[in-house]
Amino acid sequence: MSRRNRSAAFYVETAITLFFLLCTAAVIAQLFSTALQNSRLAEEMTRAEFAAEEEAERLAAAPTLGDWAAVVQGAGAQLTRDGDRYTARLPLGEGDGWVLVELQAEETDGGRLARAQISAGRGEKASFSLETGRYWQGEGGQP
Repeated sequence: MSRRNRSAAFYVETAITLFFLLCTAAVIAQLFSTALQNSRLAEEMTRAEFAAEEEAERLAAAPTLGDWAAVVQGAGAQLTRDGDRYTARLPLGEGDGWVLVELQAEETDGGRLARAQISAGRGEKASFSLETGRYWQGEGGQP
């Protein structure tokens, strides 16, 4: 084999090796990109879960329905009331995150029962949702 043919074969083998190296690097870069997206999604879902649970605990800790409404407004919620139906929208972190509490209260023989649907998310999509309830014994939800 002449020296010229060996050098051409070397360049061809080097080009093929570089091609496979670049393909492998692209696959690894895409893998890391997907892992980063999944990590951000998991973090968003965890924040939404904690925020929804915090609102459920806030409802459970309130001595009366009126106290819950005052505490939620104090936390920065936009609270609307339509009869015994309450809707509270709270900001979640920085950006377009939100927590939505939709509460329906009803009078019973021994007190007041409230059922709440609590959702949390970002943008238009809810990442986490839970249902909870609270019963206040006595007249009008007073203990």
